[in-house]
Amino acid sequence: MMKRLPLACLSFLFACGDSEAPKADAAPEAAKTGGTGAAAPTAATGPFQLGKDEKLTAENLEKLFQNVATCKFDSTGAGLTSCPADKWIYAATHEDSHGDSDTRRKLEREVALKMLKDASPQVRFRAADLVIYREDSRADVADAALKEQDPNARVAMATRVVQMASADAASKKAWLAFADDKEPRIRRETAYQGKNIEDPAVLEKLVAMAEGDADEQTRATACRAVGYHADAAKVKWFEKMLVAATPPQVYDRCLIGLTKMWLEDENANKDAYKLSLKLLGKGPFRPAAPSVEISNDFGDLPAKIKESPDAWKKKTFVKVPEIGAALLSTVKAKDADPYLREALVEALPKYGVKKKDLVAVRKSLPKTLPENLQSLAKKLDDTIATLKK
Repeated sequence: MMKRLPLACLSFLFACGDSEAPKADAAPEAAKTGGTGAAAPTAATGPFQLGKDEKLTAENLEKLFQNVATCKFDSTGAGLTSCPADKWIYAATHEDSHGDSDTRRKLEREVALKMLKDASPQVRFRAADLVIYREDSRADVADAALKEQDPNARVAMATRVVQMASADAASKKAWLAFADDKEPRIRRETAYQGKNIEDPAVLEKLVAMAEGDADEQTRATACRAVGYHADAAKVKWFEKMLVAATPPQVYDRCLIGLTKMWLEDENANKDAYKLSLKLLGKGPFRPAAPSVEISNDFGDLPAKIKESPDAWKKKTFVKVPEIGAALLSTVKAKDADPYLREALVEALPKYGVKKKDLVAVRKSLPKTLPENLQSLAKKLDDTIATLKK
């Protein structure tokens, strides 16, 4: 059973800058009108802002939205960048000085749904971003994102929608559509968020993406996500994917996905464990396949097992010395990624690997060290020096 992860922010943060909001220029002194002596109204220049204690209305919230029409989209798809006016919308809808919370919440939804149809793609995106976290608005945002034609707004809106797919039916339906989107940035984020969605249709779509997406990064991300679902039937599938013919980046994330089938708290697949150790022990090995990233799961694993015995009771098949032997084989492998070998050296004593084993690895390195092995040699020397036996 896959562990349901807590809702979190996207793989890229989308805060819109921390610079001071520009102050509206002071209006010039009012001109006198003929005969009455009354001051003629003069419009303030600069972006519209609410006064400190001004109450929020539909009209002034729409004006705040229009401020972002001149903002720029971030090239990664994160949203708007260099946009102080973005903060004014948040303040207007979240600060008590602008009215009671029920009124602000009602106006937030009312105006945002209207702004989803605005002529400005920046405004449409900002409207979606404001209400995507509301259960009563997610279906509207998902529909708007699927219909969006501006490339930048579509990416930014889609990445918000797929983040919600684990908690919302409309967003999940959109997730399935975005998995086939023509824009790789959307497919990558869709694949990433797929790890959180407990649904057979999502799992099978991730498998299809891992096998055949045109974008290698999307394939890699999808393959990793498959492992989080902890479907026992997918161990054989991983075995077919984890071969030398698989592109290195895809292979690397597939192996990480396979380890998630027994390393994650609620996952305890013995077959995935055995296959993981086999591949770590015997390869295939290539530069960055597996990459140094997989060492993150193994550096402190013995301590985690010792500190949380109850979490590992159902994983009696996990043997620390057995894992250590597989990792030592990775360090010995001359065709394994040098950075991975180096990262694992320091962890090996935690698994009971002896000084003599590390000395043997050090002696196996060429006497004249090529540049890519110099750091590995130093790490071996440093680690050996800390061991008595």
